[in-house]
Amino acid sequence: MENSILLVTDNEKQSASFKAIFESIENIKFSSTNYKSLKQQKLEVFPQRVFVFDFNCGESITIEALKNLTLNRGFDSIISIVLTPADVDETVLEGLEKYGANDFIQSPTSPAIIKTRIHTAFRNIYREDLLLKKEKSLRDASDRMTHDISTPLTIIAGHSRKMLSKRVFIEESIHQIIDATGTISDLLASSKKTLVGDASETFSGEWVDLDQLIEETIQLHQERLDRKKIRLNLSLKAKGKIYCDPLLFKFSVLSNVLSNAIKFSHQNAKIDIATDTEDDKVLVTVCDYGVGMSDSKILKINGDKSVESTIGTTGEEGHGFGLSIAQRYLSSFGGSLKVQKNQPDGIRLSLHFLFRVATD
Repeated sequence: MENSILLVTDNEKQSASFKAIFESIENIKFSSTNYKSLKQQKLEVFPQRVFVFDFNCGESITIEALKNLTLNRGFDSIISIVLTPADVDETVLEGLEKYGANDFIQSPTSPAIIKTRIHTAFRNIYREDLLLKKEKSLRDASDRMTHDISTPLTIIAGHSRKMLSKRVFIEESIHQIIDATGTISDLLASSKKTLVGDASETFSGEWVDLDQLIEETIQLHQERLDRKKIRLNLSLKAKGKIYCDPLLFKFSVLSNVLSNAIKFSHQNAKIDIATDTEDDKVLVTVCDYGVGMSDSKILKINGDKSVESTIGTTGEEGHGFGLSIAQRYLSSFGGSLKVQKNQPDGIRLSLHFLFRVATD
């Protein structure tokens, strides 16, 4: 949304007067409409950040406009200012505040005062935008930390079960558990960086062998693959290195994608993992042949939105934002993720990532 003002009034003289004042404010775009046009159009078509309502056109239509604005646009990053006469009753002002009015400009007043109030409105919007951005960063870090730590915890639980059943050597399982606890520490440290800054600012990249990352990701989920008797078909044609944060790429992207494929695959199923090159980038595709995904969920994930958690084929629970975490990570650093249905089965989940490739 641009820094813009919409004046709502049925008084053409009032509109012309305020137009001269608002257009003299730098970097702010002014436009106006009347109450009838505002009511007839959907408020989503108005991109303005500050709405100025002329109370002199009527109390009831002003309240109705405020209510519709709040209902359709909410309170976030929008300021509603009401132009009122100097003798308006205090209870009327309280009623207007109830329906979303943030400030009042009483007339008559000077252009300098009006400009000051408008500047204050946009400063408040700017501060609110910063707070919303910070809150989103905190939520993303919390989501990623909660979700990604579940993978090493699953490893610890799986190898603990193996140790109890004596299916593998105890020494091997202990090494896997030690590695998993170290990964948890690394993920916590990474999330801590995100909490104090934007993810793109804390991104630490290096050239890493793609095949090795895929192999390590498969090892993370080997116990789950074995439990569901799922076989992997690998077709790794892209040979080289990708520039990424290996920890985040492995846990926030590859692990989330493979985990999702395992979760929705049936017993004795298969999962295809393929890599290929496109110019100076690499394409990674993970396909399962499980229960599939609804069109609405595909649209949400491709639109970088979280979805409600769905139980897996053997009762596996989840958080509902694993693929969204992968999407955010990739989009932050020039990659992309796309979900498609598998054909001809119609129950495949296909995801694509693009990264630069270096062959040494």
